[in-house]
Amino acid sequence: MEMSVTEPTSPENGTGSAEKKPKKKFKISIPKKKRKLVIIIAAIVVIAAAVSSFFVVQHNQKGKNNQITMVKAERRSIQNTVTGSSSVEANDSYDVSAMVTGEVLTDNFNEGDKVVKDQVLYTIEADDAQNSVESAKNSIIKAQMSYEDAVYNNKDTSGELLKVKNTLLNAEQSLADTVRQLGSKDTEVQKAANSLEKAKRSYQEASDDMENLNIVSDCGGTVKEVFVKNGDNVSNGTKIAEVYNDTYMKLSVPFNTADADKISNGSGASVKIAGQSGEIYGTVTNVSSAEVSTASHAIVRYVTVEVKNPGALTTSDSASVTVNGISCQNTANFEYIDTSTITAKTQGKIYSTNIQANDKVYEGTVVVNMSSDSLGNTLANAALEMDSAEMSLRDTILKNDETAKNSEVQKAQRTLDEAKSSYEKTARSQSNSVKTAALELDNAKLQLDQANKKLENYTIKSPIEGTVVIKNVKAGDKLENSGNNSNTSQMAIIYDLSSLSFELAIDESSIRKVQVGQEVKITADAVEGEFKGVVEKVGVNGTASNGVTTYPVKVKIEEYGDLLPGMNVDASIVVESVENVVAIPVSAVNRGNVVYVKGDKTEENDHAPEGYKSVKIETGINDTDFIEVKSGLNEGDEIKGANSASGNETSGTAEAEAQMGGMPGGGGGGAPGGR
Repeated sequence: MEMSVTEPTSPENGTGSAEKKPKKKFKISIPKKKRKLVIIIAAIVVIAAAVSSFFVVQHNQKGKNNQITMVKAERRSIQNTVTGSSSVEANDSYDVSAMVTGEVLTDNFNEGDKVVKDQVLYTIEADDAQNSVESAKNSIIKAQMSYEDAVYNNKDTSGELLKVKNTLLNAEQSLADTVRQLGSKDTEVQKAANSLEKAKRSYQEASDDMENLNIVSDCGGTVKEVFVKNGDNVSNGTKIAEVYNDTYMKLSVPFNTADADKISNGSGASVKIAGQSGEIYGTVTNVSSAEVSTASHAIVRYVTVEVKNPGALTTSDSASVTVNGISCQNTANFEYIDTSTITAKTQGKIYSTNIQANDKVYEGTVVVNMSSDSLGNTLANAALEMDSAEMSLRDTILKNDETAKNSEVQKAQRTLDEAKSSYEKTARSQSNSVKTAALELDNAKLQLDQANKKLENYTIKSPIEGTVVIKNVKAGDKLENSGNNSNTSQMAIIYDLSSLSFELAIDESSIRKVQVGQEVKITADAVEGEFKGVVEKVGVNGTASNGVTTYPVKVKIEEYGDLLPGMNVDASIVVESVENVVAIPVSAVNRGNVVYVKGDKTEENDHAPEGYKSVKIETGINDTDFIEVKSGLNEGDEIKGANSASGNETSGTAEAEAQMGGMPGGGGGGAPGGR
């Protein structure tokens, strides 16, 4: 072994400055055996130090592992939720647009204004539409006059139809007289003539019955009530409908007896309708001579007054009357002057009902169509019998009158045939003229309705109650058709802000938990606080994307505060909740729903930590932190929680299971949602 030593240089050695002398090497000799022993001792020291360090670390680590967190089973409330995000929408919105073109004359609102339903928003120039309405009104007046003329003429005031009918009757009588004269000479002819008359009557009755299968109104007016329906079997006299004519109305009001003496038929009357301003005027048509005592013991006589209906009077309206400055004692309800009940004139089965309550009908209008197989057979048989009787009569006449072609009977028969044809033609012509006039009147009214509806399109009204959020058109702008669409472009947008809502897209794994009526907790980044909502609708039409199907859930915000349409919100639907239940942290539950309870072990193979025993519990619902314990633990029981320093191998696994809803008996945690 060698060692070196440095000695300082003396100042005396020349320069006076210290200089280093070369190191001197000393060599120490150690015996070879002793050198080996030293090496061994050094190695032992190093190993001992390492072992000591290992046990110190292990001891410290064991101390850390023994720092166990202990929790208690406590009572609390737990909610299981399904979450999602969305944006707020108005309860309803409406795009205001026009069906017509033209210059906008007025706009009666501004952005931000609140409007009510049917409030006028815009008016548009409507000269052409107004002209169409006036033209349609003129057409109705002309059609009404034509109809009245046709009805008047159909009453045969000119006597044309009456003349033709008299000719027919005379011809029938002439034939009968001629046959009777011939029959006086030959009883066979008389018998044949009698048979023909009988067959004709049977045919006419059957023909009338067939014609009566089409039930017509015998008056014009408004249908008050229909008593039958398709498929009904009716007989002669069955009530079909009740019709009233409200062109003129009447009312009978009580007057003091002494005052009634001063009133006479034809006197003018002022009629004051209850609940309305203004008066209408009528005429006294009857003054009752009978005196009646009222409930207040007054002696009165009733006076009947007729008025022309201004267009809106019904039998539910009442009025008071003043005649010659004298007022009646009490009000009375209006009555219809003309009423009629349409009845069936034969039996049959209804296959078409052409009227309903409040329809307008005209005299001669077919209101019900019926069918009858038996009547059809009867008519056919009657026609055959009549033809047979006519042939029999002719044969009998030919047999007994060699000059039959020029006989009086043949002449009378030809005259009758011609008269019958003329009568039928005249009657048909007059009936068709009424029907044609009625059809033209109906068409004129339809054109007026269409013109009025078109005119209404020039006044734009608000369809909903709400707030105007956008206004694109103002007075002075011109509306034009947009593209191929008959609607003009968007004029304004109205939101119904009476309530707000939003739609969530809920994952297929959670949708069955969501039900209408469930509470929803809502938060928004733009507005502070928590808002309440309720599930209003759960959709069943799923949408698949990237292998995941979601379902729409509509949420109504009950109190939305400062929230506005378009704001983003986060929602939490409370699908399950329990109150005042025993609960423990989710992290304290191990696999198999086992927890470690403080106490002595009761089983040899229990692997619970020292001082604890394993207990299997039944769980209920859970949130992200706590889980319900239905059985196995009591309130106040102390259990092992998650270790405070070493990590949570077992409890971490249990918590992950709880978050995924995988714990037996558990309710599952928050499910993914949103869109």
